[in-house]
Amino acid sequence: MSSGPGGGPAAIPPEGVYTPTLTQAEKTAVPAEPPRDDERPLASMETERRLRETFPIDTPPDEFAARDGLGWLNFPFAHYRYRDEELDRWIQAVGGILRNPKRLQACRDRYLNEAEKRLLQRYLNEDFGDD
Repeated sequence: MSSGPGGGPAAIPPEGVYTPTLTQAEKTAVPAEPPRDDERPLASMETERRLRETFPIDTPPDEFAARDGLGWLNFPFAHYRYRDEELDRWIQAVGGILRNPKRLQACRDRYLNEAEKRLLQRYLNEDFGDD
């Protein structure tokens, strides 16, 4: 099982952990497509360094999206390009999965066991369900 950004636990927060609530608009929003490759601005060296420290790019993008994608409703990193080609490919792959609900669900079906799927569904029902 992979760990989340910063080496913490993956995607689903433990009980009692605060998670921000979403507005109705945010619940139904689909993240905007990032600019085309030739239009993406170059990220700063500092941003690139921090992303290399934060994201486990040795984890396949589809597995990361399945396990940790819930925490990234909008994946702004895909709006930039990176000097490190491996990081750039990984970020773009994760962003593409997160913008496509069917692909994201297919990744969850592939990587999450039944207990993880139930926990994810419970989390979604409690924190993102209509009140």
